[in-house]
Amino acid sequence: MHMPTNRTISGLLALVIICAPLVIAPLRFKQSATFVREIENRKPNRFPKVKSARDLIDAAWWASVSGAIEDRAPFREQAVTLQHIIRKPINDTSRSEDVAAGKDNWLFLRTSLTSDFVKPELVESSFDIVEQIMAYPERSAEIYFLAPPDKASLYPEQLSRDSFAEYEPSIPMRAALHEWFAKPNQPERIGLFQPMLDAKAHSEVPIYGAQSSHCTSVASMVIAREMISSVDPELWDESFVETRERGTRVPELARVAGLLHYRETRVEAFVLRPGVNCVALTRNGKPVKKKITDHTIGKFVGYNDLHSRSESAKLEMIPGKTLVIHDSFITWYLMPTLSQFYEDIRFVHFRLLTDEILLEAMTSYDRIYFESVERLFSARIQKHFKGIVDD
Repeated sequence: MHMPTNRTISGLLALVIICAPLVIAPLRFKQSATFVREIENRKPNRFPKVKSARDLIDAAWWASVSGAIEDRAPFREQAVTLQHIIRKPINDTSRSEDVAAGKDNWLFLRTSLTSDFVKPELVESSFDIVEQIMAYPERSAEIYFLAPPDKASLYPEQLSRDSFAEYEPSIPMRAALHEWFAKPNQPERIGLFQPMLDAKAHSEVPIYGAQSSHCTSVASMVIAREMISSVDPELWDESFVETRERGTRVPELARVAGLLHYRETRVEAFVLRPGVNCVALTRNGKPVKKKITDHTIGKFVGYNDLHSRSESAKLEMIPGKTLVIHDSFITWYLMPTLSQFYEDIRFVHFRLLTDEILLEAMTSYDRIYFESVERLFSARIQKHFKGIVDD
């Protein structure tokens, strides 16, 4: 029996409609998982394993299943974006507890406008502690201190009236910190405020992105240059610095504020010193077994205890053991760069720093860099050094 053509077409359309979700769903699952990693800045929840029949009646086990499904649900990006639109006007970032609005769509991390700088005594006390650390009788390592300026310190002109009102009380404390670092004949103080102002004036790439909380990779090269020059001013060579575009992304402050339609072009600055090879790399005490290349170390950035040893037959390296105590301003860009200049360099994030690590480095390493973003510098000096000088 011959089936009419219109029924055949209708049947095919129905089949396509029925099967389309089955074909599209895996792609949407993957897109949603990618959205969680790149936009929400976290790993998707994993599906839990069934270890026993008891798991199937465990509420916590089913909650884990639910979390894994939610992170992979089709159209998650659209749902999250709609949630932000409903929760608050999309342009009204002043309602965010974490993000402050600036001019021309600029965003600022709210805590960076205030934080510990409202305590003048904390800033002055941190200066005294540094003086005592430099006079510590058992210290054998050279210690260098550096504090990358906050975004508001470099771009106060981009603050809105309300945001500037939050920032203004901290100006005297910031000025005191900048002056302390700029004082001459103090080699342990690596001042970054003026070098970054100079870079702001001459660089085509901003020192901070309009909706980012961290300085750009181009600005991080300023940090690297000043750190290396503290030991050997002749070692840094601008010709080794290259830049490349790495696509677009939603900046982190835009993510936090729910402004997911914002995009920035990622410009990555990096150093490639030809002939420098990483010969050993450990992460949190365990050897990295995969083949090590110039950029291998860049794959392990994060809240780690990362230890790199490098060598070169042609280029001069900074000898001895170096410890870099750091926050995210070094985490994301500078590990691959600095590892190409120092023979033996260890990066310990503040989250993993212990009294034992610090004391061992002070008495057995050749040098220590203590890097903290401007707004937290004084508090971190207090936290990690006060107990040493008081003993």
